[in-house]
Amino acid sequence: MMAKIAASIFIFTAVLAGCAKTPKPFPAGSISPVETAGHLGETATVCGTVASGMQFPKLEGEPTFMNIGKAFPNQDFTVLIWGKNAGLFDQPLTRLKGKDICVTGLIVDGDSTPLIELVDVEQLVELN
Repeated sequence: MMAKIAASIFIFTAVLAGCAKTPKPFPAGSISPVETAGHLGETATVCGTVASGMQFPKLEGEPTFMNIGKAFPNQDFTVLIWGKNAGLFDQPLTRLKGKDICVTGLIVDGDSTPLIELVDVEQLVELN
């Protein structure tokens, strides 16, 4: 009886493991959001999941922030799109939330969070 129960548990666990979403590997040479703090002042490609974001149309420059890795206020990395460039990215907050992306650019200190500013659509690649 115990052998049947153990076998059933093993089969159930194997089925669940097979159903789990396997994360896709990010492109070779890219870095994760967590690694960006060690790359300030460098141009790099950063890949991760858009966890949250916020648009501030009433602030000077009308910035849009996308938080990568973790949601605000615990984000690992931030992508900034100024209002003057927002039209290039077709509703990024709505379209990209929960998706994996890669962004390429100069990594700067964005008030204690590493940040890349997007000014060209070629800086952004959607992975899913």
